[in-house]
Amino acid sequence: MPRVFLLPGIGGDEAGLANLRSELADSADFVLVDHPDIDRPSAEIRDFAGIVARAVARIHDVEPTGKVNIAGYSFGAQVAFAAACEFQEQGREVGLLALFDSRALSLSVAGRRVSNSDEASGPFAPLPT
Repeated sequence: MPRVFLLPGIGGDEAGLANLRSELADSADFVLVDHPDIDRPSAEIRDFAGIVARAVARIHDVEPTGKVNIAGYSFGAQVAFAAACEFQEQGREVGLLALFDSRALSLSVAGRRVSNSDEASGPFAPLPT
């Protein structure tokens, strides 16, 4: 069963994400990757690079090698997208990148603008049907 790292929104885990994990429990092993210091969300948002670095480190601690599967909801989708870019920069394969309810069309990652739109080309192009 594949392991999927799930990054919640800035408010943390919520009923909708718990329902998603429950519905897909037979298909995936979800690992929730919370944002630290969630009681100070404005400070968290100002240090986006730090949030991404902590998420990457936590995922790496659980899954130190091989392909990673990442999903994110809302703010967590932006973190998931940037984390996936970081893993690819490190030479790790991203098997799944699922973004739910994210309004960001692009992010600045490592000094370059990267798109997460459905029309993106390259490593984040839509999966073939």
